[in-house]
Amino acid sequence: MKFFAALALVNIACFLPLYVLNFREQPNPFAFLGGSWRAAKPLLRLLYSRVRFTDPFRINFDFTFLVLIASTLRPLPGWAVAALGVVLWLSWIEIVYATVMQVIFKRAPSLASDLSLLRTGWTVAHNYRYLIATLLAALVLGMAALSIFAAQQLLAMPSISPGIAIAIATALLLPCFYHWQSYRYSSFVWRVVYSSTLHLLRNLRFSRRTQEILTRDEEFFASRNAFSQVEFEHRPTIVLVCIESYGSIAFADDLAHPVLSDRANESLRKLADAGYQVASSFSEAPIFAGGSWLSFSSLTYGTRFDDAYVHDSLFSINSSFGAYESLFHILERNGYSNNLLCPLGGVSSRYVNWDSLDRCFRPERKFDFDSLDYNGATYDFFVQNDLYAAPDQYALNYAYDTIRSAEDKPFSLFYCTLNSHYPWNDGPTFAEDWRTLGTSAPEVPGDTGSKDINANYARSIRYQLDYVLDFAARHADDDLLLVVFGDHQPPFITPKSSGKHTPIHVLSRNPQLVEEFLECGFAPTWSLANASIDPIRHEGFLSLLMRAMNRAFGTNPALPVEYSPAGTALLREN
Repeated sequence: MKFFAALALVNIACFLPLYVLNFREQPNPFAFLGGSWRAAKPLLRLLYSRVRFTDPFRINFDFTFLVLIASTLRPLPGWAVAALGVVLWLSWIEIVYATVMQVIFKRAPSLASDLSLLRTGWTVAHNYRYLIATLLAALVLGMAALSIFAAQQLLAMPSISPGIAIAIATALLLPCFYHWQSYRYSSFVWRVVYSSTLHLLRNLRFSRRTQEILTRDEEFFASRNAFSQVEFEHRPTIVLVCIESYGSIAFADDLAHPVLSDRANESLRKLADAGYQVASSFSEAPIFAGGSWLSFSSLTYGTRFDDAYVHDSLFSINSSFGAYESLFHILERNGYSNNLLCPLGGVSSRYVNWDSLDRCFRPERKFDFDSLDYNGATYDFFVQNDLYAAPDQYALNYAYDTIRSAEDKPFSLFYCTLNSHYPWNDGPTFAEDWRTLGTSAPEVPGDTGSKDINANYARSIRYQLDYVLDFAARHADDDLLLVVFGDHQPPFITPKSSGKHTPIHVLSRNPQLVEEFLECGFAPTWSLANASIDPIRHEGFLSLLMRAMNRAFGTNPALPVEYSPAGTALLREN
């Protein structure tokens, strides 16, 4: 019995990360019992694995099957025992990897995509990359040592009946291979009898499916252009602000932590007095958390980007994807000057693929940190002291005023904010005059937050809405078309049950344009607290925007521009 008890503990250790990382949502590891210790549900789960729980009481098939067979062949040479340890080590690493992707990033693992995501993370890590690499190497080597030690200890225990070992190993084959190919890949990690080898095979097959789009030629991408006939007679100034971590949960906790302050409501009143109308909804992002670029690319390109590898490949220098028209292509064709604001400080230019950014945003002008003429206090980005940002309020206003004073033609400006990035424990506060923030001694000190992460998050979003709406109110005479949306839900504080929805707002003083959104189910208000509306999808927004802009500003308002809720079927069947 010692052998089986030790084997059970090894299996629990393999899946312990699944339980620990999901503790906030499912703290009870025995929830699968349904409140009854005599329930038959665990036995059914063993065969069918249809219910999602994050308990660690699962079976690492690869190691368990082999160690049961090996126990009937003892004594084994040292190299064979070490080989079993390596199997345990590799399967453990795969389980941790799959768990991290499913629990933190809330998506199925895709090896090619995740390697692209890792490269981006390696860039963001900057001066900490070697420390992180050392810690990861120590962790992996420690897992290897523990795995080999566990294999040695198991096979050094008193012998068990070969018949029992063979019977148990054989019995595990059915739940392991049961529908393993047809079982939904995104749910594979929840199987009770889990094979890292089979999951990795599914991972590679899943990754290979993403390769198909990368072989398409220019003719294919050009044939997907749905707005090539859209031309504008009137061209308003267009500002798109993607607020980092602005998820639907911001309004779910509105009573305890309201995100619309008195200042924001006053700005909305000023905008209404100036003739502006607002339309708001929720929009399903392609990601739950992490990979903001996939979110705003989905929104501006009208197709779903949920794979970092495909995204990075399509914007590479050898891609034919440039023949496909995004919002930026359409604006450029209509005489706009596109501008990109990306002022993250502390990142060396050799670590940023500016060519890829140019291909994505098609900017005539880019604003990095050094372009802001900023000498005030900076704020850490993410959790790294060597990556920093100016207050978003300063960056947006400075870039906009600089463009407006230099341009004699219509322009657009895109900005993905920086100050609302996790962990939200330190950030700027609103300044009545944004110019004072650029001095060496800013009038408004930063806000260090509190120990309540939810309160800190609400404060961060409140700051974002304060300055964005103040910016709009100050430039009400500029004929703005303002689009504000979230990239994804805030990580670590959002339960998966909240979904991937983020707020999206459209502000314009053209009633015909706003009416198009209201007819599509948007609400005529900024606040979405307790709102009962049918959400759209990020990839569907471009077609809705083009239909609205064509009817409001087009040279041929009668041109049939269809709203495609699922966007363009470009990367996969939507």
